[in-house]
Amino acid sequence: MLTALGVGGLAVALALQVAYESHLPTVEELTLKVARETAACVEGAVKDFEPLVRFYDFSQSGVKFRLIMRISDFPLQHDLRHELVKRLHAAYQQAGIVIPYPTRTLHQAAGQKTPLDQVINKTAT
Repeated sequence: MLTALGVGGLAVALALQVAYESHLPTVEELTLKVARETAACVEGAVKDFEPLVRFYDFSQSGVKFRLIMRISDFPLQHDLRHELVKRLHAAYQQAGIVIPYPTRTLHQAAGQKTPLDQVINKTAT
């Protein structure tokens, strides 16, 4: 998402998600730290804008939030996003913050056989 803000540049919103088990104040603090560091070294990032984190939804896999920053020129948003994703991924891994992915649990009625059972039974013998 990119929004024109006039004098202060263009808003760049990066959609993120963390696992429900995550400590949200820690997620917010670490995300802002990484955003500030990234803004300091990426061309076109508006250096005097304080990044924002806004939690906004509960999904099937985790808590959704946005990181909002500003960029001075439209084409430069891609470099900012690129660096943010790399740095946030590394920081979350180091801190043990999980970025969830969708999973499905299938329930099978007791005693019901499926094609998978046949495959399992053949390899077990």
